[in-house]
Amino acid sequence: SNGAIYIQLRMYIAIFMQVAYTIIFARLFDLCSALHNPFGPRDFLDLPHNAVGSQLRKLAKQMAMGELPSTMNKQISKYHDSGKSMVVGDEEDNLQTSLRRMNKRLAGLKK
Repeated sequence: SNGAIYIQLRMYIAIFMQVAYTIIFARLFDLCSALHNPFGPRDFLDLPHNAVGSQLRKLAKQMAMGELPSTMNKQISKYHDSGKSMVVGDEEDNLQTSLRRMNKRLAGLKK
């Protein structure tokens, strides 16, 4: 071939496409590995694990006692006033009533 391949544009385009393809997939891999754990040590990108965990624990304790945060109460009254149900498959019930029933069942099991 006496080096005839080096004067063809097709070879340079193929090399460029292969390098671009490799760089794109390397960047996607880096992005996935960076976003895999949202509770990492980076201050500018990651979520504070303790703050999220403590708020979830607080919500769980409130719901276990049959109390709901004020933001959920507003949503429930909005749905209750409109006649819609927040519980799937139960047209008359709302979330507070379901929590009360669950607490009664748990209290009956403890006896």
